[in-house]
Amino acid sequence: MHRPHPESYIKGGTLKAIKQNLKEAGVL
Repeated sequence: MHRPHPESYIKGGTLKAIKQNLKEAGVL
């Protein structure tokens, strides 16, 4: 598989983590 650039992967992972945390907190 083709891996994305580390920076893009880290940013994407961070955004997903933030969205997941917001969902768990009941914000979204």
